[in-house]
Amino acid sequence: MPKTQNTTISRTQIVIGKATVPSIKNKELAKLFDVSEGCISNMLKNSQKWLEINPQAPEAKGKRQVKAIFPEIEEVLTLWVLKALENGVDISDQVLHEKTMIFASLYKIKNFKGSNGWIGRFKKRHNLSCYLKQGEAASALLEKLDEFREELQDLIREYSLDNVFNCDETGLSVFFEC
Repeated sequence: MPKTQNTTISRTQIVIGKATVPSIKNKELAKLFDVSEGCISNMLKNSQKWLEINPQAPEAKGKRQVKAIFPEIEEVLTLWVLKALENGVDISDQVLHEKTMIFASLYKIKNFKGSNGWIGRFKKRHNLSCYLKQGEAASALLEKLDEFREELQDLIREYSLDNVFNCDETGLSVFFEC
């Protein structure tokens, strides 16, 4: 297997392969996965580590397994993000940074900077993206949407379709109160 393809998932497969067929020799495993015998030997020495990794986790796709330097912040921030997303809160990088610094001060971690790089890697580790609602979508209440659509349909029925316009398309700056 080429160096670039020797990922966590393939290492786990090697360990599982040896566990399911214990009589297979390291030399045969090396040929099967196209790696050196030494590589197989090292993977089998650390077999417990490779078996503990969830193959569905985003970090399993990489070649290296890096432990979090600040696991307390990582854990509590992950919980906060999941809860915020569950409640439909928009999370920007700035909000993420502010929360990170609050958690760092709560845990009395002095040397934590919460840089843009750390925030970016945190988002990558947890497969997060910042999607902010823009313009009118940011202030819309989704619960009221169906009710508003019914009211609008009732209002439109009173007019002929020639007299119904989208205000964004008229070019007029007329404000009126309904």
